[in-house]
Amino acid sequence: MSRSMIKQDLFRYVILPGKPGPGSQNQELHDRAYEFWKSFWSKIYSDAGSPESFVPEDFTRQDFIPVILHGDTIVAMHLYTIFNIRSLAIREHRYFKFFPEEFFSYLWDHSVDSVLSLEFLTVAEGWRKHDIGVSLSRVLVDCSRRLMNQLPVGALIGPARSDNKVNEMVVDFGFTTFQAGLKKRNFTVDLMVGFRNQIHPCSDFASHALAKELWNKRQDLTLQNSELTSELAA
Repeated sequence: MSRSMIKQDLFRYVILPGKPGPGSQNQELHDRAYEFWKSFWSKIYSDAGSPESFVPEDFTRQDFIPVILHGDTIVAMHLYTIFNIRSLAIREHRYFKFFPEEFFSYLWDHSVDSVLSLEFLTVAEGWRKHDIGVSLSRVLVDCSRRLMNQLPVGALIGPARSDNKVNEMVVDFGFTTFQAGLKKRNFTVDLMVGFRNQIHPCSDFASHALAKELWNKRQDLTLQNSELTSELAA
């Protein structure tokens, strides 16, 4: 996609639930989002020599799946889960195999009991900053800090790859490096934490401006899921 063909007003930011409820009116979009994610990440792990690391259930366990669309085309995506790290069962969740035991003590020392994981940052080929002039990765991370402000969590967390400089990008938002240079699933990653009182907008004005615009006109379909669940329980 060339810069001359990009119509910024066609961008949309939609937050999907990990599990669409019975009778969901957004099943088709959820299915397309899953296919987009599955195609992208199964290839990433296969190319890295760790195809066994791709687990399809990682999609449906999420609480929030924000997608960026241009028109009707999915061009970027991020996946988020809320974790209560005071729970032993949660601390033994597969996701936390990335993190050493000291990580939890570090969060507790900062009065953090619940976190929001940032996972599977995805931008489609042809939609990177050098293609369209704005970083959709930064837009997604910017929106994640806005979402955090509406949730009972004290920090954003995630392993950030260093080969594509995601670790450097999130530092620009105020993230702290807990541990650097770990080898996980054949990738070198840094374990990052973005504390609620330290996160701030990044230095890239264009991505910040687009994130603000998309957030203000966001469509949160997780609310519809909650309404449907309440109706079924009534």
